[in-house]
Formats: sequence, structure tokens, C-alpha cells
Amino acid sequence: MQPNQPISSLGGEPSTWPSRAAQYHPFGVHFEAGSLISRTMSVWSADLGRLIAVNGLPYLLMVVLGIVAGIAGWTLSSGGDDDAMLVPLIAGGVGYCIVCALLYVAGQVGSFIVVEESVRGEPRSIGVVAAIAAGLSSMPAMIGIYAVVLVVCASISLPLVATISIAAATESWGVGGAAVLLAFPTIVAIGYASLRLFAVAPAAAVIEELGPIASMRRSLELTRGNTVDLFVAALVFGAVIFGLNMVVGILGLIPLFGLLVQLAAMVVFGSLQSVWMFLAYAGLRDRLGR
Repeated sequence: MQPNQPISSLGGEPSTWPSRAAQYHPFGVHFEAGSLISRTMSVWSADLGRLIAVNGLPYLLMVVLGIVAGIAGWTLSSGGDDDAMLVPLIAGGVGYCIVCALLYVAGQVGSFIVVEESVRGEPRSIGVVAAIAAGLSSMPAMIGIYAVVLVVCASISLPLVATISIAAATESWGVGGAAVLLAFPTIVAIGYASLRLFAVAPAAAVIEELGPIASMRRSLELTRGNTVDLFVAALVFGAVIFGLNMVVGILGLIPLFGLLVQLAAMVVFGSLQSVWMFLAYAGLRDRLGR
């Protein structure tokens, strides 16, 4: 899928499309905190239907699978020995969580493709299922990125976790104080690693068709010298989402209606996050010029 070519003219299966990484074309995205927020809202509202559908379909499948899994679990637990059913129930729960994670990633990948089409001003021809299917080739890279970032962040937090565990076991005020001192640098280190390795790696994996390691190297390249700007932009976006979450939390107190609002908010916030992540990637790439 060439950047300035209508998607509909390519035809065939997504796997047969030409590489999008072959040539760089500017996205026309200005990388600045306020500009990213306004552009995120503009792109999101202009393509609201598809973005909600691309993010909502995986959540709908999660709900359906959850109901099926719940019925199956209830049937198993009521028809036999509880101890014998414990392992299958745990395995089923873990499997359900894995499937939900994959569905979430599929929605994010599909959103990146929809946003790329919108930002480049291409005809809005790709459908919801096609957008998700077009990004399936990037799923291994996305899973790899999430796994590596999780391992890196867990490794960074190990000294703090170990210190807290020792403090709890020994009831030592000295060790507890060390844990408090470790908390701030640990949070900073995790935040820095997440910004450098993860903030734009998923979009790079999808748009430039890179593997997990290459995507994180690309993220390091794009964020080099821009970490503070990226942090400020992420902080502003986080503040906006936090404010919206406060409103959703208040509405969530209303029985039934509140539950529906919270479910809808998950889809809305997920689509907003995907748009912002893509635009941050596009803005940094435009700033770098390649």
C-alpha cells in the first residue's frame, strides 16, 4: 500500500500489497503537545465510525467469548469434582486472557491502518474487518514488542520489589526507607524505558512493516533527542484522558447506564490512544525526515 495511493486500487489480499516502508512520504504532522491533542481529536472525530468499529469489534468478541467461557466454566464446575476441575478452569481463564490481549492488539493495529489512510487523505475505502486483517501480519511484531517492554519494565522494578519484600519480611524501618528511596528512580526508569522503547514502536511495526527488535530500534531512533518533548506530549494526553475518566467515573455510579458508559468509554479511549500513538509516530518521523 503506497502512502499516496488509494487502498481500493490495490485489490487482492492484504498480504499481496506492496510494502509501505519502501519510500518515505511526509505525513504533515507537527510534533508538539498541543498540536498533537488537537490533531488527535480532529482525526478521531473525522473518522469516528470506523475507529469505534475497529476498536469495538474486538471488545464485542471479548464479551461473547467471556459469556461462552463463563457458561462452560459453570457447566464444568457443576458437573464434577471441584478439585479436578480447578486446573481446566485456571487454564481456560489464562487462555481467555491471552485471547483478549490478542484481540486488543488486533484492534490497535487496525486503528493504525485506518488513521494512516485518514491522515494521508486517501479515500476511506478500507472496511473494519479489512483494516484488522491488513494488520495481522504485524501481530507477531506487536506481541514481541509488548513482551520485551514487559520484561524490561519488570527487570527494572525487581530491586524495588525485592527491597519491599525484605522490608515486609524483616519489618525493618531501614530497609523500608531504602524502598521509599528506590521508588522514584524506579518509576522514572520505567517511564523513560517505556517512552524510548514502546511509545512509537507499535506504529513503526505496522506502518514500516518491521519486526519487534527493529521496531524498538526505530523507536529509539525517532525518540533520540525528543524524549522530553514526547514526555510532555504524553503527559498532556494523559491529563486529557484522566479528565474524561473522571467524568466516566461519575456517570459509572448510575446503575446499568453507568456500566454501559464504562464499556463505551473503553472503546472510545482505546481508539483515541491509537490515534495519538500514530500521530506521535508520524510527527517524530516528519521531524526526523525519514
